[in-house]
Amino acid sequence: MMEICLKAENPMPAFFPVLQQRVDVEVPGSQSLESIITNVWGFDKDFAATKIGTVFLNGTPVDDMESTRVGDGDVVALSGPMPGLAGAILRKGSPFAGLRRAGRPETRSGDSGNRKDHIRIHVKLFNSLIGDMGPRLLQTGVILDRKTALSVLDSVAREPGLSVEKALVDGAELSAEEARRRLLEEGSRQVRFVCSV
Repeated sequence: MMEICLKAENPMPAFFPVLQQRVDVEVPGSQSLESIITNVWGFDKDFAATKIGTVFLNGTPVDDMESTRVGDGDVVALSGPMPGLAGAILRKGSPFAGLRRAGRPETRSGDSGNRKDHIRIHVKLFNSLIGDMGPRLLQTGVILDRKTALSVLDSVAREPGLSVEKALVDGAELSAEEARRRLLEEGSRQVRFVCSV
């Protein structure tokens, strides 16, 4: 897998749309959603309780992040509090949860006790959480498909204040242009982006 390290004061302009569409993130083993947010990504429990208003696991609303386990290949969508009736119904722990059609969220892996050393989850961030959580995810590393990675590299080239610190491919250091060329030539490849400020 290609790894690109970005040095940027604010990498968010290049990643804003990507964080809404989906980024892949590797985390240690199967664990609760709350554990991933607090122990792996380093947000405190107060942040998880107050800033994260709506949570979906594989398209199903989540009320209790502590008891909801996340497995390999699961899609986790996180949003700040949403306004209106829809927001009230979908909000975690909502008294209107009975108005939802969906049932209990389940992991895609089929085995919530999956004991892999590392799993890959698909993460989507919305509204205020893009700015609140996005930079931390980018510091720990996000994995993008080839097409999306090329789009991000194009955005980086256009944004003042953004630059590629280094690109690593199979341990060899490349320039940003060489990394882009390799991505174009090699077809299906994934890229792990890590951002430092």
